[in-house]
Amino acid sequence: SDIVFDPANPRRVLLVAANSLEKPFHGLFLSTDAGRTWRPVLPYDNKGYRDYRRQIAFDPASARDGACQTVYWSSERTS
Repeated sequence: SDIVFDPANPRRVLLVAANSLEKPFHGLFLSTDAGRTWRPVLPYDNKGYRDYRRQIAFDPASARDGACQTVYWSSERTS
């Protein structure tokens, strides 16, 4: 549903996964190797079929130690 690179470290990428038939594949996932591998960081049973809006924003003002420390996510549940 959305994918964003950390402006302080382009190897860090967050994506919103939604609308999967398998529960472990919902929520926020993080890659620290530019998208080669992913790990879940916030499981969330969201619905996102055709939800292509911008949902994730790294806060560049929070950058320290080579990465943004604050991320915002706007999620909307649908039934």
